[in-house]
Amino acid sequence: MHIIGGLMENKNQLSDFLGETIKSVPHENLHFCSNDGIKSVYKIPSATGAMTCYDIFSGVQICFNDLQTTQSLPSQDSKSNIMEINYCIRGRHECEFSDGTCSFIGEGDLCVNMFHHTPKNARFPLGYYEGIGLFLDMERAPYALAHAMNGVEIDLKALCQKLHLGTDCFFLPSNPSISHIFSDLYDVDPQIKISYFKIKTLELLLFLGSDRVLESKRAQRYYPRFTVDAVKAIKEKMTQEYQTHFTLEELAAEHAISLSSLKNCFRDIYGQTPYAYLKQYRIQRAAKLLCEGGHSIGWIANHVGYGATGKFAAAFKSIMGCPPSEYRKTHSPIGM
Repeated sequence: MHIIGGLMENKNQLSDFLGETIKSVPHENLHFCSNDGIKSVYKIPSATGAMTCYDIFSGVQICFNDLQTTQSLPSQDSKSNIMEINYCIRGRHECEFSDGTCSFIGEGDLCVNMFHHTPKNARFPLGYYEGIGLFLDMERAPYALAHAMNGVEIDLKALCQKLHLGTDCFFLPSNPSISHIFSDLYDVDPQIKISYFKIKTLELLLFLGSDRVLESKRAQRYYPRFTVDAVKAIKEKMTQEYQTHFTLEELAAEHAISLSSLKNCFRDIYGQTPYAYLKQYRIQRAAKLLCEGGHSIGWIANHVGYGATGKFAAAFKSIMGCPPSEYRKTHSPIGM
């Protein structure tokens, strides 16, 4: 197959070209489950949940990811000439690169990269991840997108240059404009699903090519593996000894990292500050004890690290939406 001046040698070649789907994105390391003629479903051996993928243009595929695992994920084919756009809906996604640094995307964040910059390891720090991935084959997709809609110009190569994808990832933190593009993709009439996905793909690519997007981008933060491991160890210590009151200065010094590194890296990994994370963990433990019965609210408050019942009640309501006494009445088994 030869492409000269953007034209195929004949109509038969054009038909074959536009009919091809992505065969190397990024599923060679995944387990194929099914294909009903519209979508393909893949499983990850170390995870529950699935990737549900639709071929929407030649060389363009959209995948809906709903996965739960604490294990490392299979690596992707770094030799493929593929642009990957990831949007996180729930959870956190950790990427570890060959130079030993790690980066994270969280709820509402969008990240664009080329497969030559894919991580050697990937994980879900919260144990789950829900998001949407768009994969574009840089050999086939440019031609298909150029002819997708009259008057709509999509130049993928120019977009790569504009976003500086040759040397780094493009990171866009959560904002309403991104949310608007992805918000309706989960509730689409099956009769128009593929056509709707095509329109939203064009909308996303046009959005990414606007100058306003470049003004909103944020430099992706990369952390040494040592810092990431230290912060994860700190989280484990906080949750295992949740009744103890630690200062962040003590925890940072104990694990030989700076206080700013602890605060920034913890938020990027877990989506919350250390104290907010610990507060939520304590309240969740308290909620479980309230449902089990057998202990007074004062005992539970002290057990999860709150010396004053009033302070515990206020913290509990801020997380669970009601006071501990009401929660116990509505969630305890009947007859307790």
